[in-house]
Parts: sequence; structure tokens; C-alpha cells
Amino acid sequence: MRTHYDVLGVPASASAEDVKRAYHRMARRHHPDVRAGSAGDPMVEVNAAWAVLGDPVRRGNYDRELARRTSATEPRDVDAEDVTLVADFAGFGGQLDPDPEPRPYTPAEALVLVPAALLAVAVACFAFSTMTEAPALLLTSVILLAVAVMSFVATPLLVLRRSIRRRTAAGTDRDSRS
Repeated sequence: MRTHYDVLGVPASASAEDVKRAYHRMARRHHPDVRAGSAGDPMVEVNAAWAVLGDPVRRGNYDRELARRTSATEPRDVDAEDVTLVADFAGFGGQLDPDPEPRPYTPAEALVLVPAALLAVAVACFAFSTMTEAPALLLTSVILLAVAVMSFVATPLLVLRRSIRRRTAAGTDRDSRS
């Protein structure tokens, strides 16, 4: 399997500056204006490698995924329990993750659950108000339903705004390092 590091011809431990130099070197070598009429388009591969390795966040994610893939392909001792687990799990068509690492929700990820929770509380209030015939509880359920609908609209907008700010800040950091 050819990695982005192989495409640019640098080791995985290369600094950001070394990766940048390697990209420029490969871009000059494989640019379509220089290699007119060549078979295939190596610039696509070079640009894809640069898109990942040139961004520190994407490079970190790529390195973790690469490490996970290489550790998964290395042979290890197999005992009877492993064979049983794989045999049981294979019937469901899934893949067995040998070392799952649960990570806690960030506040932004938990924010996505708020509209669903509000909707559930509104429905519960409505059901309880119809059973008890309490008009105040019915009014509460209508208000909660309105807030839930507004939050279904507002939450994705807030998450999108946050991701745009993060990308803009990462782009500014990357530009200042160039």
C-alpha cells in the first residue's frame, strides 16, 4: 500500500517544512506542463498527498489512521477467545476492532442532542397533560415544542459556524507558517 509519505518521498517523521519542500519538488517534476503526453496523472496523487500532509490536523488524523492500519496488519498471538469472538461477530457482517478507544463527547457534540431531548420532553408533557387534563401542562408542552423546533434549526447553524471559524483559524495559522 502506497502512503502519502511514499508519494512525496519523505519519511513519516519529516517536518512540515520538509514535506512542503518535497511537495514543491514533486510538483515541478510531475506538473502537466513539464510532462506533456505522459500516461496517467501523477499530479493528482501528489496534490492529494499535499492536501493531507500540508494540514497539521489532517496529517495527525492520517498518521493515527496509518498507525492503526499497520498495527492491525501485524501478526499477533491468537487465542481461542479471539477466534470465538470473530466467529460470533462475523455473522453480523461487522468488523472487529481489537482495541476500541471510547472518547468522551465534547460540548459541541453534546449540543446536537439538545433538540432531540427537548422534543422528547415536549411529547412527554403533551401526553401527561392529556391524561391529567392540565391546561398549564399543555401550554408548557406547546412552548417546549416551539423551542425544540427552533433548536432543530439553530443547532446545525451553530455547529457549522463553529467549524467555519475553526477552518479559518487553521488556514490563518497555515498561512502564517508558509
